[in-house]
Amino acid sequence: MGRFRKLITTTGVLVVTLLAVGGLAYGATNQTTAAGTSDHSVYKFGQTVNITGTIKGDVFCAGQTVTVDATVEGDVLCAGQTVTVRGKVNGNVRLAGQTLNLSAEVAKNGTLTGQMANVDKRTTVGGDLTLAAGQASVGGQIGRDLNARSEDLLLQSTSKVGRDLNYTAQATARLEVGAVVSGQQLHNYPSRAQRSSSWHGFALVWRMYWLFAAIFFAFVLVLLFPNLFRRWNQVAVDSLGTVLLTGFLSMFVIPVLAVSLFITVIGIPLGLFLLLLWAGLWVVSWPLAAYYLGSMVLARAKNALLVVLAGSVIISLLGFVPIVGWIFAMLMYWVGMGIALVNLKRLYRKPKYNSESPS
Repeated sequence: MGRFRKLITTTGVLVVTLLAVGGLAYGATNQTTAAGTSDHSVYKFGQTVNITGTIKGDVFCAGQTVTVDATVEGDVLCAGQTVTVRGKVNGNVRLAGQTLNLSAEVAKNGTLTGQMANVDKRTTVGGDLTLAAGQASVGGQIGRDLNARSEDLLLQSTSKVGRDLNYTAQATARLEVGAVVSGQQLHNYPSRAQRSSSWHGFALVWRMYWLFAAIFFAFVLVLLFPNLFRRWNQVAVDSLGTVLLTGFLSMFVIPVLAVSLFITVIGIPLGLFLLLLWAGLWVVSWPLAAYYLGSMVLARAKNALLVVLAGSVIISLLGFVPIVGWIFAMLMYWVGMGIALVNLKRLYRKPKYNSESPS
């Protein structure tokens, strides 16, 4: 099960990365095509993505409908609703989406995670093939092991597995007449602990959804208020220590003050207002921290959208790292909250309670 958990995590990070980076380009075009010979890696994003020709590097792509029909010297990493890979890949193939179609010559390993995974008879995989799908059909030749987690696994008559078939499912895999498994056929029934991993998988997907939603939220805010983010970010650039200390103190001072107001009974409405204000600042702290981090990584970048996108992706990816991710997220909270509070303090003006005398 550790293998499949790693598979889901890796694929989830792939989806978040591709969709987040692709969000910048998605609005510019609904269809993107790469053809001919490319001497470097190819990055393509859009509603419909078509990649053909010869790629002397890796292929990174995301979209609703993705088709790679090319000779790729490196790896292919793609995500989408429907992803199809044909041609020749001299590296690894890693796909994530709803419907995945593999019809290619893959020199190394293949990893497919989705609702449906189809590996047709024209496919050859030099190494291992790992599948995590509700329905999976394999008709090609696998050089080493076929590892699968699927409730409906079919090995077509043209399929050939060079070593072991290792799969986890309640139902027995279906092998058509002519299907060959050179090694052992290992059928693992999901235990209670393994079934609970489905909940972990759901929790992971839910977490990725919120990460992507946060990236989208930050992107939209910077899209609407780019100049405000530039001005407010300067506070952290000039005085990061003050910002961190302010954000750190806000974790304790604001809740304690709100609870103190609740205890007085008469201060309950003011305490609620204070908590709502704190919650609003907490939400805004994500895009502020993402913009600051992006401005540090892309110091020369002038596009505010690119800056916040870069920072958001980095925070999202590091969030999957145990312990380190939580520590980093806390630091980013302090930065974002500190930026907001310090700037609000600078905007505050001493109130005048007496009206001006008419001249």
